[in-house]
Amino acid sequence: MATGNTSGGNGERNVSNIQDKATVQLQAREELKRREAMRDKFESEKGAELYAIIQATNKEKPERGDIERLQTYLEQHPNEVEKLGNLANHVETQVLESAFNTVLTKKATYMHMADMRVDMGYDQSSAIEKGLIDNIVLCWLRLHICEFHYEKYTVNASLDRALFWEKVLSATQKRYLRSVEALARIRKLQQPSPNPLTLALVKQQFNAGSEAPPKKLPKWVNPMGK
Repeated sequence: MATGNTSGGNGERNVSNIQDKATVQLQAREELKRREAMRDKFESEKGAELYAIIQATNKEKPERGDIERLQTYLEQHPNEVEKLGNLANHVETQVLESAFNTVLTKKATYMHMADMRVDMGYDQSSAIEKGLIDNIVLCWLRLHICEFHYEKYTVNASLDRALFWEKVLSATQKRYLRSVEALARIRKLQQPSPNPLTLALVKQQFNAGSEAPPKKLPKWVNPMGK
């Protein structure tokens, strides 16, 4: 009976975990859609306003008033600063857009990268962890694009060309692995160190439990049995 209750409880927890992950992934995809919609935002009223400011300031000697207008706009729209100022997103988008031609592949890859961030706990991570997660996703993207190129350009290739792509692929793999290791090291360093007193007590209890019982002396050592 108890085993059935335990199995039922584990099953409910597993279902709950799956539902929670699905919810987080859905939220991440919605966030991704929101970021993509940013490019279309220039056609809206707010986008037209920002576009006009950019046109006025994107010159060799912009007017002081236009610079102040841009500064005011960014201060009033901090979300725009996050979107436009996160260079990792710009690089990621540029790499993906230049690598694939079909909309299906681009959209599916965008969604997969969003799921990768969810699996690595992006929203719950510190600022430095978020930067490393962005780098992992970008390195992952570059690695698999390089895999495509490797397969394409090494078919019936000369030895020199094959060696060239082998070196490129190895370098890309190393960059990806280093990015993963960097995140793992940072998270390990951020773990709270154990209390020294707790460690001493645990060590004392371990030693006490591992000590062998005193051996009984033979009778010839103590004839009186004392």
